[in-house]
Amino acid sequence: MLAGAPTGFAAHGLQLADINEDGKPDIIMIDSRQNAFVTLIGNGRGGFSQGPTATFAAGQGRYAIAFGDLDGDGHLDAAIASGGAGELAEPGRLLALRGDGKGAFKKGSETAVPQSPRYVTLGDVDGDGRADIVITHSDNLVSVLLNRGADKFAPAPASPYNAGGLAWAVVVADVNRDKQNDLVLATENSVTVLLNGKSGLTRAVGSPFAAGPGAYYLAIGDVNQDGEPDVVASSFDGKAVTVLLHR
Repeated sequence: MLAGAPTGFAAHGLQLADINEDGKPDIIMIDSRQNAFVTLIGNGRGGFSQGPTATFAAGQGRYAIAFGDLDGDGHLDAAIASGGAGELAEPGRLLALRGDGKGAFKKGSETAVPQSPRYVTLGDVDGDGRADIVITHSDNLVSVLLNRGADKFAPAPASPYNAGGLAWAVVVADVNRDKQNDLVLATENSVTVLLNGKSGLTRAVGSPFAAGPGAYYLAIGDVNQDGEPDVVASSFDGKAVTVLLHR
C-alpha cells in the first residue's frame, strides 16, 4: 500500500513507533518545512491513515528525532534535536514533546545543545531508571543530557564528549557487562566505544575499531550466539558490512 503525506510535505526523518498504543506500528515523519511531524496510523494489515500532526518551534539546519518514555507516565514522548552549523548559526536545541498515548503530543521542555545535531537516541546513561538523551553532532561531539525528572534535562559532567571522529548513529548499551550503559558510535570509517565508569565516559581499549567506509549506522546484537553483544556497522561508501565480535 502507498500511504501519502500531506501536500507540500518535506520528509526529514522516518520512524516506526506505536504512538497510539494499539499494538500496531505507526509511521512518523518530520516535516522540515512546516516545523512539524506527521503521523500515519497503522491498522496492522499494511494499511495506514492520516493521524495527528504535532508542531514545534522552528529550528535551523538538521532535525533528528527519537521516541521513548521521557516522563515515566507509560506513554511514548518525542525528543527532537535541531540546529545549523557554522560561525553564524545559533546554538542547537532539544525539544521534548509529551505524548498522550492516543497519538497526540504537546510541547514540553526546551534545552540548548551544541550545533548541528546528526542523530538522537534515548537510553539510561546514569543508571537512575530514567531515559536520558544522547545526541551526536557534526563536529566530532556527542552530548549526553541527563533526565532530571519534571521535564528537565541537564548536560552530564564533561558533556559534550569528543567521539574521536565524525559521529553519526549511536546506541546506548552495556557492552562490557558491568551493569552500566555505554555508548557505541558509528564514526564514519570506524566504530567508537565510550565506556561508562566512575570517571565518566572514556574510550575503550582499542577504540576506535576499524569499519568499512561510510559507517554511518550500526546495530548491536548477539551475532554468533555466545551471549555477548556484537556490533554490526554499515558501509555506505563500500560494498561490505562490518561485524565486530565481542571478545
